[in-house]
Amino acid sequence: MTTHDPSWGMPEDIRADFDKAPAHVRDAYLKWWPERANKASAHRECPSTTFVTTFGDAPLTDITATAKSEATTGGSQTTITCKDSNGVNVGNSPQGPAGSAAVAANGLKPGTYTCILVVDP
Repeated sequence: MTTHDPSWGMPEDIRADFDKAPAHVRDAYLKWWPERANKASAHRECPSTTFVTTFGDAPLTDITATAKSEATTGGSQTTITCKDSNGVNVGNSPQGPAGSAAVAANGLKPGTYTCILVVDP
């Protein structure tokens, strides 16, 4: 049979777990025992633990850069180059020179990408 600690108002066998619980859990419990809150608060310490969460499924992005000459013949020629922050081409970069050029890069992780379009008559 579980006995109760009158200074905390909870079973002794869960008091150790209570002391390890986050503050919001302890506070929620203490709301149910207002007559014990003042005593419990005097014994509570803030933990010096930092919680770090990592995610293994970073959001991915697709980018497309396109250029199309308005002239049907003899129009401008465009070269498109798209690179990541390390200067590495992404997707099907580079493309052109052509009257209609496009670079598509799919499934890019968060980062900085630069596309340069050079339009030459």
